[in-house]
Amino acid sequence: MPSKEVLKTSQRKQLFSQFKDGAVPALQEVLTDEQKEERLRYIMNKLREVPDPEFTNFIGRCLEWDPKKRLTPDEGLQHDWITKGLPPNIVLHNP
Repeated sequence: MPSKEVLKTSQRKQLFSQFKDGAVPALQEVLTDEQKEERLRYIMNKLREVPDPEFTNFIGRCLEWDPKKRLTPDEGLQHDWITKGLPPNIVLHNP
């Protein structure tokens, strides 16, 4: 669940039934960054033996509830996990 602060600033929460009419679910769990990272590692371990820390970081930042902390598309293209797999002659430019 997103934190109450994120819900207050959300511009599209009305698109989700659980947040209609300004309602905030009573039981709300807000994870710390460390807990999020731990859960992502657990998922990655289930998918394969040794998770790539850069991939775990990339996915975690893409799935961040708070839009201020979430990766923008430009930041995503510049993320280490994306750039490390590119051939040496490919350069991504920021507009």
